[in-house]
Amino acid sequence: FALLLGVGLLAYPEWYVIDTAGIVMGAGAAGLFGISFGLLPALVLLVILAVYDAISVYGTEHMLTLASGVMSLRLPVVLVVPLSLSYSFLEEEGPETIEDESAEEAETEGEDDDEEEETPPDALDRDAFFIGLGDAVIPTILVASAAFFRPGNTALLDVPGIALTVPALGAMVGTLLGLLGLMWMVLKGRAHAGLPLLNGGAIAGYLVGTLIAGVAIAEALGVAPYL
Repeated sequence: FALLLGVGLLAYPEWYVIDTAGIVMGAGAAGLFGISFGLLPALVLLVILAVYDAISVYGTEHMLTLASGVMSLRLPVVLVVPLSLSYSFLEEEGPETIEDESAEEAETEGEDDDEEEETPPDALDRDAFFIGLGDAVIPTILVASAAFFRPGNTALLDVPGIALTVPALGAMVGTLLGLLGLMWMVLKGRAHAGLPLLNGGAIAGYLVGTLIAGVAIAEALGVAPYL
């Protein structure tokens, strides 16, 4: 299966091939990191990367430049969400941010002083959304870690074939709520850093899940062995 994905990426890197490879790679990476790091390292990693992501998008903005550069490589480093049935990733020239579009329009409008200023373009007036693969992998590390290390020896939920605990489920729900908040902000008309909301939601959901499961805060944070 991995070989087929590799051939697909080389021969025909359409959006569904990119997404399939990204999902497989992301699930594997999140699982491996989650069972290796432990709860405390996972929490520290999520906090540090959330801060870094905010700085790289809102401060230096180098993450936006990096995202534009890797698009031409057609690699599974982004997840593509088409907004039309006719969309083709092979014809994509690169993710033009709404800030760029607005700047171009403002420059054009400035040439005619009598022309009325226009509002920024609608965020849905595009063919696809793009989300970095890391935005899916990083918060999922905490989900895997919570399910594997089971803080406070929390019992597994009765879900066939899935090692799921209440703290892990809380981290999953928190991540999804963070994603909804992120999408709401993006639909307002500009690019946003994903990890502050996604990681924040994962951590908040995880802590709520540990409270529901009756886990002590020291065990939930993974610092109990050091106290």
